[in-house]
Amino acid sequence: MTKQIRKGYGTVILASLAYGVMPVVSKLLLLSGMNSESVVFYRFFLTCLFSALILAAFRRFRAVTLPQAVLLALFGILGFGFTMQFLTISYQYIPIGLATVLHFAYPLFVTLIMLAVYGEKPAPARLWGCAAALAGICLMVDLKGGFSPGGVIYALLSAVTYSAFVVSNKKACYGSLSPMLCLFAFSLSASLFFGLSCTLTGTLQAPCSLYQWGCLMAVSLLCTVFAFCTLMTGVRILGAAKASVINMLEPATGVVFGVILFKEKLSLKIMIGCACILVSTLITVLARDSRKDGGKKI
Repeated sequence: MTKQIRKGYGTVILASLAYGVMPVVSKLLLLSGMNSESVVFYRFFLTCLFSALILAAFRRFRAVTLPQAVLLALFGILGFGFTMQFLTISYQYIPIGLATVLHFAYPLFVTLIMLAVYGEKPAPARLWGCAAALAGICLMVDLKGGFSPGGVIYALLSAVTYSAFVVSNKKACYGSLSPMLCLFAFSLSASLFFGLSCTLTGTLQAPCSLYQWGCLMAVSLLCTVFAFCTLMTGVRILGAAKASVINMLEPATGVVFGVILFKEKLSLKIMIGCACILVSTLITVLARDSRKDGGKKI
């Protein structure tokens, strides 16, 4: 295993740990009285601000072509923004656990996109890794509660939009741009879109305490800026399909933080589920692709 490949695995695992913190911080914000629409907007707005400051400090701003700008805006709104929006809506109709299971089916959509569009044939071991990870997530969540076809559709839509977003960062014409510059463009377009939407619907709610601002800073800096850049670095090294399966460590991280911070019960079923996800990650790391990422960029 080369140093570059090890770097790819390490960055994706770090991204999964950082993303796993996001549901916890978001829950703290909701418990403090902030509505979900405002949490979504401020996450994108602050991410845009922080990424701009980082780019300016290191003088990494650069001009992009018109096709790159169009795709960055498109995937920023549809892939980056609507993924969170669809998940938020699905929480209103089905249990959060079930929504999480459906969303984390996105590696299967990534694999299908890479196969159908780019002809990438996944190694059999990776398919077993997908199966083990999905089985682990099913064990980790509580499937009891209400069931709504509409909620299921929204959760599956979040998986579809996120899978397209992950693949785009490997295959789109802006793939040569730095992850930080891409993040700035994504968050700029998403914050403009959702800021306008919240303003028109009257749902925009300003943070009312230092505690809320602190949580929003954590969601933006740790759970978005750091997590996104490390994940996209891993995607570009390992490929979209393999990175997406390793990223399924994220829900296991959320369970651990839930136990520590919210004293949630850690049952035997949850521990087995976490073990399944760890096994799936190991399988994916050891698997070899039958062919490398190929195909034309869009």
